[in-house]
Amino acid sequence: MTDCLHIKKPVMIIKPSIAIFPPHPNISIPIIFADILAGVKSDLTAYQTAISEAENMQLRQAFQQIRNNDESFQYELFKIAQAKGYYVPAQKASVTEINTVKNEVQQ
Repeated sequence: MTDCLHIKKPVMIIKPSIAIFPPHPNISIPIIFADILAGVKSDLTAYQTAISEAENMQLRQAFQQIRNNDESFQYELFKIAQAKGYYVPAQKASVTEINTVKNEVQQ
């Protein structure tokens, strides 16, 4: 038994904790970006739940730090995807639409 892991196929590293072994030839890079972004968004929701339910302050702060790091990573990945044309944001809301939502939320 060896202590080394030998990988002979190419590996796509997104960040140290996310690797795709190997990048599948039938999956496009935009799909990979979208999938990773969706996963990170899901993680952020879970961290927020854990933060709001953590009684231990050290544990709460650890979750907050993890969440903050993942939020930064998510935003960096989003900016890359947007710059490469993998992500096109929705049309901006009109002032009327914004005011309608504000009024609904304030009721």
